[in-house]
Amino acid sequence: MLRSVPLNREARTELDPLLAAQREKFISKFGREPGPDDPVFFDLDEDKLRDDTAEAMRASGIRPALIYAYEETGFVIDCPADLEAVFDVGLVERVLHNLVGNALRYCRQGGTITLGCRRWQEADGSVEISVSNTGPQVPEAIRPNLFGKYVRSTTGKRGMGLYFCSLVANAHGGSIAYEARNDGPCFVIRLPPRA
Repeated sequence: MLRSVPLNREARTELDPLLAAQREKFISKFGREPGPDDPVFFDLDEDKLRDDTAEAMRASGIRPALIYAYEETGFVIDCPADLEAVFDVGLVERVLHNLVGNALRYCRQGGTITLGCRRWQEADGSVEISVSNTGPQVPEAIRPNLFGKYVRSTTGKRGMGLYFCSLVANAHGGSIAYEARNDGPCFVIRLPPRA
């Protein structure tokens, strides 16, 4: 689940079975309990992810307008089912929450958000994670400082979200970058393998 707010009891009830299923899947594959440095699996069912996320958002009291925007936005997951990566799950989850939240804010009505994952360098355990949407590009004037502290957005708000994302990427020995693609803005996180 991509969450940044504390889960209340109702949301926890929704989330616990999903976490238990992931745990059982890990035990089935490796014959042991998962640890903090074990692989994270990206074999996600897009429809189930959408439904579960919207339900957890409702249970946590997130504004109905944001839930509606989420439900009306196309959400595509483009990840090989067998892709495995090792990283600090809690930190990368917060990065994804931030990037997907930004994508929801700026994606055009009825647009699409794509979460992509692939091997960054084929011969090792590195991973590239991207979050793109069909919204407007980041204005060129703020691109040079996009990952700095308190960068002012086009709405005038100052934030720490992308700065936090860069700190997490750097802490993993990786990087985060903005790419102005033909179909819209894209944020790409590249994380090297961890021993």
